[in-house]
Amino acid sequence: MTVTSSIGMWRKLARIQASPRIALAYHTRAHGFARGQHYVLLQGSASVGPLEDRTWIDRHRDHWERFLGPRDVGLWEPLLRAYHWRIPVELEVGRAAAWPDLACRG
Repeated sequence: MTVTSSIGMWRKLARIQASPRIALAYHTRAHGFARGQHYVLLQGSASVGPLEDRTWIDRHRDHWERFLGPRDVGLWEPLLRAYHWRIPVELEVGRAAAWPDLACRG
């Protein structure tokens, strides 16, 4: 599974590189198109893509714009350059758990 991170979040990326065991929780539908109410937890090992690859997000621009809208924000673009410089974080899923709602009972 692939997610992205901004190089502006360098501490998060450094922590992933130092200790690649991570967990991802999907609990909101605010930035996606899923209709279900499940709370999903993925656990596994992560690896960070090359920091110097500035073209990764351009090659995946359609995904970015599908979820977050246009990348070009006019006059603010120079200030958001580090945020828009995205790199892949690959997760090798070792465990997946799901609950029917946010209460996570059962």
